[in-house]
Amino acid sequence: MLPASRASSGSAIESGAIAVGKRIPSEATLIKTYGVARNTARHAVQLLRDEGWVRTRPQKGTFVVDRSEQSQMDDQGAESD
Repeated sequence: MLPASRASSGSAIESGAIAVGKRIPSEATLIKTYGVARNTARHAVQLLRDEGWVRTRPQKGTFVVDRSEQSQMDDQGAESD
């Protein structure tokens, strides 16, 4: 089962409620909002990172990335194989 914080953040990103380039809520905010443990909040953010939804910039935060650019690069890589 996905942590509620990941499911909610992922849905917000997919729907466009959190736009490309915008920062997602901090771990502290996820903890307060969803009443989850710090490890759960970190895991949720890690899942979003692993799935290519966000990128973390040290000292800046975690931001939504443009997955259309990523899928175009993936498609080009597949064509060259």
